[in-house]
Amino acid sequence: MELQREREAITMGILALEKSPDGPNAAETLWMIGFAYVLLDNDLDAREYFDRIVREYPQSDRIDGALYYQAMGELESRRGNKTKALSTLTRICRNYPNGNYWSHAAWELAYQSYLRKDYATSDMYLQQLLSHPPDEAVIDRALFLKGQLAIELKQWNTALVAFDEVGKIVDSPLRPYAGQAAAVARGSVSAEIRR
Repeated sequence: MELQREREAITMGILALEKSPDGPNAAETLWMIGFAYVLLDNDLDAREYFDRIVREYPQSDRIDGALYYQAMGELESRRGNKTKALSTLTRICRNYPNGNYWSHAAWELAYQSYLRKDYATSDMYLQQLLSHPPDEAVIDRALFLKGQLAIELKQWNTALVAFDEVGKIVDSPLRPYAGQAAAVARGSVSAEIRR
């Protein structure tokens, strides 16, 4: 049923663009179509519409979201240009600090840096992310990653605090994992004390 709604949104959006390709709502319509394609897991078609927003409507309120989905498409594609994606995410963090996708971009940069074992950069983005007003969409992931990073750096108390904070977020899907990770950190603290 939901997939039908996305398909209808795409059809209606395409018809609206055919009637008024440069109309006052063109950027919003391109966004609606692109996002519907994202929900349908069709990143290739989504990218076409996000590319148009970036190219034709760079002053649009949707620019940071379009850039974000462009970058994520690059990161998730087997043939994607990871360097370009990271550059785009950095551009979002630098140019759109009050945008709707700033926190998503900062989270992704922190995570990608963590995966590359560039812990200093990961920590920098996590600090920026956690010093902004909390974005419920990423706060639990950011705190969990902060805990993981602290474990890598053997900063056990920081890890415990981060995992405990995740545990306080009632509707977080990471909550049970945070409890397990905190137990690992507590065990590491105990082992270090015994040494």
